[in-house]
This record gives sequence, structure tokens and C-alpha cells, in this order.
Amino acid sequence: MFLDKLFKKKTETQIVRFEGAEDDLVWLAPYKQIPAKSSLDVVVTEDYQAECTVDGVRNRYSGGRFNLSAGNNTADVEIVYVRKESVISLKWGTPNPIDIQDPIFEMPIRLGSSGEAKVSICDTQVFRKKLVSGARTYTTDDLADFCRSQIAAQLSSSLSIILKENGLSYFDISAQLIALSYLVKNKIESFFNDYGLKLEYFIMTTARMWDEGALERLTADREFNRRYREREEIADKLRSERKQDERDSLDGQLAILRALGNCQAVINESNRESLSININSPAQNSKHNKSQCRFCGAPLEGYAEFCPICGNKVKNSEVSKNAR
Repeated sequence: MFLDKLFKKKTETQIVRFEGAEDDLVWLAPYKQIPAKSSLDVVVTEDYQAECTVDGVRNRYSGGRFNLSAGNNTADVEIVYVRKESVISLKWGTPNPIDIQDPIFEMPIRLGSSGEAKVSICDTQVFRKKLVSGARTYTTDDLADFCRSQIAAQLSSSLSIILKENGLSYFDISAQLIALSYLVKNKIESFFNDYGLKLEYFIMTTARMWDEGALERLTADREFNRRYREREEIADKLRSERKQDERDSLDGQLAILRALGNCQAVINESNRESLSININSPAQNSKHNKSQCRFCGAPLEGYAEFCPICGNKVKNSEVSKNAR
């Protein structure tokens, strides 16, 4: 009698193990019910955790063997294996051009970029609800494809905002990829958090104009070239003031970005002042300040013989009279 009862009890207990593929991040066990007066033994390895829901009551198990019992009535059950501490590495790129606005040269740019990233699952419940849904399995390739598409979608708006906030141009991107990657990561990681994911690592390795002809058209523009050379002179001076190891570090590149932004603000203010001087006629300028050049309207100091802006000679008698 004792052996019969023991044998009967064993036949009523089924063992559930992970039977998915090696690259499965999520695997749904093929059990939907536990028959009355029966049970399931769930075996969980250290690499996974099992989320088991019996009649609406959810529990998580990890590293061991656990019994799920139905009692006297049939119970609905869902057993999902989710890989723990899974970090996937992926390479991403923009299959289509992303549009950004260059705040310095005031022009739209179609950009192509690529890089690398690492993503992990930080909240399995949110991850399953938003990404896995009712799917039987969810692989590392599925997650990598999702991350690639979202990085390309988020990069356009985040990069435009960063360039505007820091007073940077498209031409600062290639030289400061490390620092800009850090700023982009800070912008887009909250998006991944909403899906139960954590963006562990993000880097842009390339950034270039999608249309090479656009760069050729820009370099043919004289005004653009003047402004570009002005920017490059400032950038070269800032980089030369730093050692190579400092320039290659994240802190060094962030410092250069901040300095470029500050210098650009000074340049913009100087350009506005020059424009204000040039649009006023000499006659109008003389009404507001008699110690001004009668040719270009630039202010004169002391008994200057030549205008420091246009270089025209100013009569000493005129300057003396105005100075008094």
C-alpha cells in the first residue's frame, strides 16, 4: 500500500526545466494548467530566473527546484524563464539618413552614423510586458534588432538638441565623438529604461554627411569657408593647449566642447556688433558719437591717425576737435 501511494504521488508530479535555445532571453514553458491534486516541480539554473504565476499569484524563483501545487482544484499556471544579468553587445548603424539642424552654420544636414552599444535587462516584468508580450520566445537577436531601430530613431532629435545646447557644429562631431557619445547616451537611456532595459554602453564610431555632394557645395561657398576657418582656428588652438592623453579622454573632450560653445557665443556677439556698425551710415553714426570714423563709422580712440577698422586716414584736426 505504501509503495502504491508513493508511486501514485510521483506520477502526479511533473518536472519543468528550461528547454529553450542558448540565445533565448525569454522562454515560455508549455504548461497552462496544473490538474487537481497534482503539482509541478520547476527546476531553475543560476543563469535564469523563473516567473511562475498560479491562479494570478506571481512568484520568482532562482537557483533551485521549486514545487507548484494545484491543491484540490485545477489551477491556471504560467511559467516563464528569463535570463538574468544578460548583457548583449551589438553594432548599430543608420540604414536611412537622420536629419539634424546645424545651429552654427544654420543649415539642415543629412547625417549617417554607426557605432556600438551594450544593453541589459534591468526590469524583467516591464521588459516582458512591453516587448515580449505573448511571444513564446524572445532571443538576443530580437532584442538587438529592437535596440538598433530605436537608437537610429532617437539619434536624430537627441543629437540636434545637444549641438544646439552646446553651440556646436556638424564639423565638431568627428573630432569629439567620445564626448558627444556620452551626451547622447545620457539623452536616450531614459527611453530604454521605459522598456525595462539599461543602456550599459554607447559609442558613435563614425559620423559623416549622407550626401557627399552637400559638403562639396558648402566648401564652394566663400562665406561658409570664412566662418568654417574661424571655427577651425579656435578648435585647433583649444586642442593644442591640451596633451594628447587628455584630449583623447572623455573629460578632455567634454572640456573642449564647452570651450567651443563659449567661444562660439563670443563670435556670434562679435558678428552682431559688426553687422550693426556696417548697416548704419557714416552720417547716422556721427550723430550718436562724434569720435567715429567718417568712412566706416568705427569708434576712434584718442588722436588716432588711421581708422583701426577700415584703415583710412583721419585728419588730426578733426579728431582733436571731436576729442575735446
